[in-house]
Order: sequence, then structure tokens, then C-alpha cells
Amino acid sequence: MVQLIDAVVGRHEDASPTGLRIRGWMMRHVPGLLTCAEFERFVYDYREGLLSRSKRRVFELHMELCPMCRVYFDSYLQTIELGIQICASDDEDAPEELPEELVAAILAARSAR
Repeated sequence: MVQLIDAVVGRHEDASPTGLRIRGWMMRHVPGLLTCAEFERFVYDYREGLLSRSKRRVFELHMELCPMCRVYFDSYLQTIELGIQICASDDEDAPEELPEELVAAILAARSAR
């Protein structure tokens, strides 16, 4: 399928407006392809290995075709990795008290709602 799409639209690295519009149309109208919104709903399950083999392949096909979703997925993975690193860090580095300015900013933001 990727070879056919590449032949029609060009290389999947092509992020030109025309290439993205054509890919977007195909993802909405070609049976078996995910839209970007559907892709986002599968990200957690893909990372956790919860997708069936066929759904995993459809997910990977979308990632091959959509440069924006590749960036989104990479950012998702980096965010998780940073969270793991932060949670694993020693409490020795954390300040014992919160800075007064931070507390004031949080309280101001809460009362603004």
C-alpha cells in the first residue's frame, strides 16, 4: 500500500501542502487507513503493545504516511521518557519549600477560573 501511495503522492517524507492534502483525503476515504484523530486514539495502545497485529500495521502505515503524526508520536514518547526520568530522580534535588512566587502564581491561576 505504501508503494502505491508513494507512486501517486510522492515520497512519504514529503510534507508539502499538496502532499499533506492528498494524504489527508486518502486517510479519510480509503478503507483501512486511519485519520490523524484515530491515530491519536491508538497511541497509548500501540506503545503498550495492546494492538492486534492488523491494527498495529494500520497504525504503522499511518505513521509512515503522515509526517505530522510521526512528530506527534516522537513527542509523546519523549514526554513519557522525561516523566520517567523526573519521577526516578532523587528527592535530594527537590527544594524543601516551594518558592513564594510559585505558590502565589498557582493561587492566582486557580482564582482566575
